[in-house]
Amino acid sequence: MSQHSCAPPTEDASLAVRPARPGKPVGDVRAKAPASTLGRVVGSRITHAFVASALLHIIAQRLAVPWVQARAAKALSPGDALYLAQKLPSTVNALVVGLCSSAAIASGLRDGTLFSSTFYSDNLDRAFANQAGFMLYDMCVMALHGRESASVWIHHVFGFLGTFLIRIYKQGAGVPGVFAPSELTVLVSNLLWAARKLPDSSLAAASVQARLLRLRALVFLLIRFPVGPYVIARFGRSLLDPKAPFFTDRPTRPLHSGAKESQQDEILAPLSSVVVFGCFFNTAVFTLLNTSWTIQVLQSLIRTSRSEKPIHHI
Repeated sequence: MSQHSCAPPTEDASLAVRPARPGKPVGDVRAKAPASTLGRVVGSRITHAFVASALLHIIAQRLAVPWVQARAAKALSPGDALYLAQKLPSTVNALVVGLCSSAAIASGLRDGTLFSSTFYSDNLDRAFANQAGFMLYDMCVMALHGRESASVWIHHVFGFLGTFLIRIYKQGAGVPGVFAPSELTVLVSNLLWAARKLPDSSLAAASVQARLLRLRALVFLLIRFPVGPYVIARFGRSLLDPKAPFFTDRPTRPLHSGAKESQQDEILAPLSSVVVFGCFFNTAVFTLLNTSWTIQVLQSLIRTSRSEKPIHHI
């Protein structure tokens, strides 16, 4: 899959920066950025994702919800009707973010730039922007619903801030990037929600729900849970061994904002303190959340009556 395979370029393609080739000097992107950078970051792909999510919600609310209501033996509650419409944009977002970020990671692994401090690509920018726009929309839905768990609010608030800021700084993007494919677990969670909330559907059979519970546990264990421990292990190794830096193009101590020399003795832009803090903080937050949710998923596999409220759209 090529680096630009998820979607055709848009007028926002200027935000994308290809991974730097080893030995190539990289200037301070922030210093050279035009004054309108912040406006362009906010006003293009993020806005498109937010509007697209809202439009998909309206379409589902006008078409899918009445169709389900007419065929259901028991009317959906207002909250369930709201989240039924939300499943369409959340499924689309999971596919866009999961596939685009996976393509970017695969490209970074092939050329060895995934954990260089300057790693970035159009696919990764598209994934971050779509996630930021969707999270804005989803927080509006959560506010309307009024009964969402604290863990999901934490996930969405810090997820939005992280994806928004990384599109401005474009440094260390491999760290949040490796967390992005975990959005693919939403696909199974949405199916399981439908199976439990729509008793007249073909998904409602006990055997189907049991298979979905097993599938969800598998994808959480394979996709969502391992990422945090892997990044933390990489942090730990780089702290213990100066010859194994966290960012491959910075041989000094990992995430050291004063580091300016690459392994090829070329000048690199200093790492922003915002990026340094964000890499550590969001890695810790999302590792704790993913671990907690994985434990809940495994518990629900054993005790099928367990409430799904905290993780029904994760």
